Amino acid sequence: MDSSALRAGYKEFLAEARAGGFGTPPPGEWTAEQVLAHIGSNDLRIADVLDSVASGTLTRFDNLRVIDASHLDAYVARHGDADAMIAAIEESSAQVCDSVDQLDPELAAVPVPAKIVDAGHTVVEGPTPLGQLLTMQAGFHLPAHAAQLRALRPDEVATA
Repeated sequence: MDSSALRAGYKEFLAEARAGGFGTPPPGEWTAEQVLAHIGSNDLRIADVLDSVASGTLTRFDNLRVIDASHLDAYVARHGDADAMIAAIEESSAQVCDSVDQLDPELAAVPVPAKIVDAGHTVVEGPTPLGQLLTMQAGFHLPAHAAQLRALRPDEVATA
């Protein structure tokens, strides 16, 4: 398997994270720190799934825990600050991408039990090919959260 698209997605996300300058989110939305915690926690879930597929067992992928605010806040508290979370994501994303590169391309078709909830709506439920889950991570999930971070920056024109 090839991690090129994933690496590009992480590069974009991490560039937004490193740029900083985030303001307060609208009510009910995640803070920048919670967005970072979500990506870091999600990476650990993806790594578990990749390891399970490589070993011939199937671990369920679901994101219910990594969208829970109390879990995200605990992740933030455990890491301390945005710089530490960014460093953790750099490490976890490298682990995910390196694992993808080591997988036999035939494993992309392995159906992984999955449940993915986004904005309160179930978008995936049921066996999903591993390759499709990774494509969603690279092409939708990471860009969506990079955009979420961008949206948390105060409009510099309005503050000038």
